[in-house]
Amino acid sequence: MAEAAAAEAAGDANAYVVKPSFIYGGDSFELFPPRVASGYGAAIEEILSNAIITKIADVLPGLLKVALRPPSSVDAVAEACVRCAVGDCSTTVLDGTVAINEAAGADKATGFSDFVGRLSTN
Repeated sequence: MAEAAAAEAAGDANAYVVKPSFIYGGDSFELFPPRVASGYGAAIEEILSNAIITKIADVLPGLLKVALRPPSSVDAVAEACVRCAVGDCSTTVLDGTVAINEAAGADKATGFSDFVGRLSTN
């Protein structure tokens, strides 16, 4: 309903819809409001972006499916929103981390690989 209302309000202009599953970023964890730090969020994004996890999520119902969707970086979401606002988006709906990262020109998350790399050098 929100998407339809945005499209109606935009009239002849494009209405862009950005649909991240969960947004992470910053340098600290918080419970109220919930916040996940960038390093941890990037690790979770990389893990949940794995093709096997994605295929499992695709067949799960409701909240289980949502829980296995990769989160999006606050920086990627912001960049995607800016690019859409200036007319530099190829689509009007950015649904999920992959579409958001593509619109933002963001690199794939490597938080987990970076963590493992640090462990192996210690």
